Amino acid sequence: MVRVKAASRWGKVGSVTMASRALVAALLLAAAATAAGAPEPYRCEARGGPPWREYRSAHFVADTDLAPADARQLVAQLEQLHALELQALVGEVVEIPGRLRVVALRDPRQFRELAGQEVRAYYRHAHGGPAVVLQSEGLRVAPEAVAHELAHHLSRFLFPRQPAWFSEGLAQFVETAATPRRAEEAAVGSHIARAGAGAAGGRWVGLAPEAMAKAVRATPLVPAHSLLAWSGRIDHAVPTRFHLSSWLLYHYLWNKRSGELSGYQRRLSDGESPAAAWLAAFPGYDPARPETLAGLDAELERYRRGGRFTSYQVPLPEVQVPVSERALGSAEVHVLLAGVRAGWPAPRAEAEALLAAELDEALREDPTNPIAIVQRARLGAGGPPPLAALRASVAARPGDGWAWFTLASQLRAPQEAKEREACYREAVALEPDAASAQNSLAWLLVESGRAREALPFANRAVDLAPWDPVIIDTLAVVAGELGQCPQALQLARRAVEALPPEGERTSAVRRHLEDFQRRCGSPPASSAAPVPEHP
Repeated sequence: MVRVKAASRWGKVGSVTMASRALVAALLLAAAATAAGAPEPYRCEARGGPPWREYRSAHFVADTDLAPADARQLVAQLEQLHALELQALVGEVVEIPGRLRVVALRDPRQFRELAGQEVRAYYRHAHGGPAVVLQSEGLRVAPEAVAHELAHHLSRFLFPRQPAWFSEGLAQFVETAATPRRAEEAAVGSHIARAGAGAAGGRWVGLAPEAMAKAVRATPLVPAHSLLAWSGRIDHAVPTRFHLSSWLLYHYLWNKRSGELSGYQRRLSDGESPAAAWLAAFPGYDPARPETLAGLDAELERYRRGGRFTSYQVPLPEVQVPVSERALGSAEVHVLLAGVRAGWPAPRAEAEALLAAELDEALREDPTNPIAIVQRARLGAGGPPPLAALRASVAARPGDGWAWFTLASQLRAPQEAKEREACYREAVALEPDAASAQNSLAWLLVESGRAREALPFANRAVDLAPWDPVIIDTLAVVAGELGQCPQALQLARRAVEALPPEGERTSAVRRHLEDFQRRCGSPPASSAAPVPEHP
């Protein structure tokens, strides 16, 4: 695989080089699976369910009801998979900021009820950041499904802006590293053992297992012009069609056009728009001139019929996995599972009733849980949470960074500014990997005229959540206040391009870009090339 040295590309405002990052939507893996038995709601320990614990390692926070020995084994497997995928992606185990939350349920029926569909694992944005949710036996019964979701997560740090075909094709290309297999077990393809990857100990990347190879040959290809413009939506007539074509395109480029693919990936790594990066790397295949893509369609057809899907081997790393752990209270688990739930009832009233029941149960078990206090207040009359309850939460749990953060977010009166800052600083100290806390403190400081003091917090927030347009926008404003006009303009454009169509901060982020365009002498966005749609 053509690799990118990603660590050197995580630039920050104030550094010699700076690569800002834009939103990359996480794609939900629709892997076929069968859960045992009918769905069953979660039963907390207070009602006779198994106890939950949290396990922290270098790159993961795993919340699970597994037995302790099994939970530690799961964390060790996740750490090894993390190292394997980084070796496959960039050729070495570079450091990725923060920790990924993994929620592993022991009972497959409870997982099915939470997921709401037949999947082995899924990726969600929940309170505190992204999370992978899986049945606790996921790495045993469907390791490639878990690896697929982890590849999506890691690739968002390495390639700030990804088109859907690239995101999906790359994840499928890398996911085969999760399964131990000998090269001869693959029915098709050539195999390359890279340096340091012994035949007995390595894992294969880019492999085409027999089922995959058959599916690629049997499924009609998506024309290149449609594939390059794909938004990530599932084709319900043939659900796997775009995914298989994405894998084939990535595999073809890696095997047959490696130099151009390397250039394309470098441009994506630097934050260049996918459309501009594609045209620079593959000038002969211009999506604006569909007739030029006929040659690519023909090449892909020959490639899939030829069936020589070359793969390569990466060494199986030895990883040290020190783990700290703590018990999770039933209230914490109620809030956690509500945050990562994917299977909500379609009627809004039913979904809100289900959420309210979870939060009410959490508050009965622990009236000081800060997340439950805030979310329940929003579901009620819609007014602000009672500050008295949040102050009681901080007093009862002074070591809980989220309690401090939640209180700070509700201190909005001018006379509460000093207390608000103090609370945010406590939150950042207790939860240094919380992007929202870092960003909130940075925004408070820059709003009060202390941009230089805000800079390290804004940089850290972008490191932890490079997909968040609001966080990118904060760094843009900090850069602008520090007089770094080119960086501010670049970041503001990235933030606007990453915005959802509607949102609480959408208009403010757009206003910041317009302000920087006036201050920096840039032409308005309407005269620039249109921003391509991102999945």
